[in-house]
Amino acid sequence: MATKKNNKKLLKIIIVAAVVVIIGVALIVVLNLPSGSDSKDSQEEVKEAKISDTVDKNKMHQAEPALDDKGEVKENGTGELINYIPRKIKTIKVENDNGSFQLKSYTPVEKTTDSKGKTKTETQATEYTLVGYEDKTMAEGKPDSVASDAASMSFTKIVSVSGDEDSDFGFDKPKATVTVGYNDNTNSKFYVGDKAPNNTGYYVKFGTGKSIYLVDEESVDSFLYSVYDLIDLNVTKAATEGDTATPQTVHLSGTHYKEDIEFEDSTDDTATTNYIITQPAKYYGNDTTCSEIEAGIRGVAAKAVVCLNPTSADLQKFGLATPYAELTATYKDTVVELQASKPDSKKYCYLMVKGGDVIYKILTDSVRWTTSSLDKMRSDYFVDNKITSLSKTEVSFGKNNYTFDLETKTSTTSDNQTTTDTTVKYNGKQISFGYFQTAFDYMHGANFTREDFSNEKITGKPEMTVKFTYTSDSGRSADTLELYKVNNSKYVGVVNGEQISYVYKTAITSLQEQFTNATKSSPKDDK
Repeated sequence: MATKKNNKKLLKIIIVAAVVVIIGVALIVVLNLPSGSDSKDSQEEVKEAKISDTVDKNKMHQAEPALDDKGEVKENGTGELINYIPRKIKTIKVENDNGSFQLKSYTPVEKTTDSKGKTKTETQATEYTLVGYEDKTMAEGKPDSVASDAASMSFTKIVSVSGDEDSDFGFDKPKATVTVGYNDNTNSKFYVGDKAPNNTGYYVKFGTGKSIYLVDEESVDSFLYSVYDLIDLNVTKAATEGDTATPQTVHLSGTHYKEDIEFEDSTDDTATTNYIITQPAKYYGNDTTCSEIEAGIRGVAAKAVVCLNPTSADLQKFGLATPYAELTATYKDTVVELQASKPDSKKYCYLMVKGGDVIYKILTDSVRWTTSSLDKMRSDYFVDNKITSLSKTEVSFGKNNYTFDLETKTSTTSDNQTTTDTTVKYNGKQISFGYFQTAFDYMHGANFTREDFSNEKITGKPEMTVKFTYTSDSGRSADTLELYKVNNSKYVGVVNGEQISYVYKTAITSLQEQFTNATKSSPKDDK
């Protein structure tokens, strides 16, 4: 009997569980079924407004919605105010809060004759002219945007037909008034009012009608352009590949620079840098800084145009009457001359081609010559040189005086690869090249790089001296580095009589140990 009761109990549990599962599945199905309203909305088609298009006696296009007996819109919805194609446009005049501009368009047609004598006509891309600024290059795509908006205008809703609500929608002072002339001698007029709530678009009036329409923002955004928006933002043209991409000389001046600076590509094989500064004195250049300056000369694009045909007052206003920075770069094919104002707090400056008629706004990171300095342009190294250029290195500190003689031989392998082999001697005896190179490289590492520095008052004799003498065919004079003690931890590096930067005692101690180790080494240590 106990077994039967247990079986019945188990059967009840199974039945209850099955019922729960069925109910759960049913609920999921019901909850995921579309509601009546959802089904209705998905099936509902977008309505089209009933509107009549006419051309009045003044050849102006008009659009009037169909009204019922009560003077209300008979059928509201989407529709078109006008539908042309851009190449059918002759002129566009735009007046808005940013001023005004006028575009003229022309679509050339090219005729060709095939081998059979048949003439073929091809319509070319439409060309635009900015009236009053015919000599200016226009921004690519911007005139096309204006023409596209002027040629065809669709609306998403008729907002009002009463004519009594102009001020409520911004037509007491329109944001833009646009007059368009077409090739068929008709014309149209658009008025752009306020921006609609929730980013649903803008209110527009068309022709001389009273009706107010809602259009997408993309349909009228170009009507809000200023004349500056239509001007090409390319300040200078990019160079073609090859020799014309690299300047022969770069000259910097302006109120930002205490003295004029000039640099050029270096042909000096004794140094690691690719640049040499020739003015105000000879220095080896910093590859990163100088290349960044060169990058801001040709192919420079601005953020915005702020002034056209500037007057002397405009130059004063934009800080270009007395430029903060000026650049003259000489290339094989051209000379580029640029002027810039002092950067603002957001790191923008005003820029123009010297003698030009367009003032641009640009981020100073794009034209780093506007904020550079002689210190930044100089090589990071105390002495910029290559180990292969040396004939002798003399080191002295305390009672130690070391003289290292170097010789570098160059050879060419069977596969035309150039190799160099440098030997180092101390007191006439060959030592380890690797040990000497360790000390030499240390002088070109992080502990011996230039940093922000102000001249110190130094007295007495240097704590350490390193003199580099170069091969006779290099044409380079010897360089002498002297290290003077400022306090117990800090020293000043002086190269050829000029204070360069600080060096710390730990670095000098390490350098002394490395040169000492080199004197005790042998060529076997390189194996």
